[in-house]
Amino acid sequence: MKFRYAMLFSAMFIALISVIVFSLVCEPDDQNNLTDDEIALSVNILPQHTLTYNANGGYFTYTGFYMNSIYTTTSDILHYTEIDDGRAIHRDGYTFNGWNTRADGLGNTYTVGSKFNYDKDLTLYAQWKPKVCTVSFSLNGGIGKVVSVMTGYTGTTIVLPTDDTFSREGYKFVGWSDKADGSYGYTLGGSAYWVEKDTTLYAIWDANYYKVALDTKGGSKVTGGSFNYSPVTAKYGSDLTLPLTEPTKSGYVFKGWNTKEDGSGISYKAGSLYKVGASDSKLYAQWELSVTNALDNLGSEGKSMIYVVIVLIAASVASGLIYAWARKKKNTRTEHDATSRFCPNCGMEIEGGDAFCKSCGFPLNDKKS
Repeated sequence: MKFRYAMLFSAMFIALISVIVFSLVCEPDDQNNLTDDEIALSVNILPQHTLTYNANGGYFTYTGFYMNSIYTTTSDILHYTEIDDGRAIHRDGYTFNGWNTRADGLGNTYTVGSKFNYDKDLTLYAQWKPKVCTVSFSLNGGIGKVVSVMTGYTGTTIVLPTDDTFSREGYKFVGWSDKADGSYGYTLGGSAYWVEKDTTLYAIWDANYYKVALDTKGGSKVTGGSFNYSPVTAKYGSDLTLPLTEPTKSGYVFKGWNTKEDGSGISYKAGSLYKVGASDSKLYAQWELSVTNALDNLGSEGKSMIYVVIVLIAASVASGLIYAWARKKKNTRTEHDATSRFCPNCGMEIEGGDAFCKSCGFPLNDKKS
């Protein structure tokens, strides 16, 4: 039995010595006699491992298009692998700061451009450093004062301004938005705003609503256009259509609408447009007295009085005309010879020898007037 074991170990020893001797006597160039396929096979039998890049909150870009937040590559363990330099990686509000074997940065750190070996599957996580972001403010049609710029690190918050120092006529401030039209919602003034990147925030305004009434000043009520009832409530800056139907009032003619009761404001015709202002308002009917209707409403006694007044006025005018004519005749003088005489009462020429003036009957004496 012992002899058999001894023979086995002797054979094994002889085989080992034979391999060593063969290796020593063979020329190294013999290894180059392998075919291309054999070389490829000898390389491919080496184990392969996957290197995964994780953008860790960012994203990879390529010619302006968004890519996945993770991509992988396979490399032979005998090769060095250069770390991606971050030129194709981005995160809003942050600066790229290298790679790490842990997402929280507590693993092994690899700087941009460094090389390393890896003998197993490996994931590298992008590391990010927050940058100081600028938040600008636009009153977006408002007037007043507001802080022009606020700054904060990415991932921190700032308190948004309130409307204590600015306003807009006819509007109510509702908040701030990164869209001038507020199409993506808004954040209330005085609340916290999460800083993510450089941005401009716009004040968002809602138009106020005001009442507009029609005052016919004793005339009939009218409806139509935007006024199915009065007053109506409408948004600031909107257009209201006045009733096309005109109100009526006994003895008067409607002359339109006016923003002032005495007619000294802005006038509007029936059916025209009225723009809602920044306060409650009222439009007043304007009336003009109708002479015909006024006479019809006076009755018989009133008409008689009107006629008497007309007669008196006519008589007064006639008397004035007669008096003026007489004064003109009295003051009229024509050229006469030295012997001509004139009535001292009416100024008319008289003939010599007349005892009385033929025009007015005034007694005359012998003296020349």
